[in-house]
Amino acid sequence: MKKLIYLLSVLFLFSACKEETNEISRLKLKNCTDGEMQVILYPKAEYMQNGLYQFSYSAGYRETTFTISKNDDFDIYTSSDFNTEGPELLSQVFDSVRINIQLDGPPSILFTPNNADGYSMNPFTSDNSWSMSLIELDFPTNGSTNKTTSREFVLNIIPDNLLFKN
Repeated sequence: MKKLIYLLSVLFLFSACKEETNEISRLKLKNCTDGEMQVILYPKAEYMQNGLYQFSYSAGYRETTFTISKNDDFDIYTSSDFNTEGPELLSQVFDSVRINIQLDGPPSILFTPNNADGYSMNPFTSDNSWSMSLIELDFPTNGSTNKTTSREFVLNIIPDNLLFKN
């Protein structure tokens, strides 16, 4: 009887250590220029609170203006909607995005749903603007592993697509 109770206890513990799989999509900006770039996001009103924007479906607020160093990337939004493409997700969350290539002023890029000023592609309308990859992530939690598959949509800001001299 003691062996049976022990066996059931062990089975219960192992069954409690289950694995969950989540699916998310992330929008990222990557700076492929020769220097720093300043990004100013203009989120839709429903994503704003006290001057900060909600950058994730689950929680978290951050500033709308930030700097990305050369060769770095930055997550601008994380969604639980795994099936939405980059342009659609960008349009759902943001009204526009401004990128200042030189921190002390112009030149700059402005992306809106209808136009791209200073850049040859518009990430609001073109899938070709984004590179997409699937990333498998593991987040340990109490007694289990939270496996997550992330669709990473990366907008690479590259000098060849700038419509001005940097």
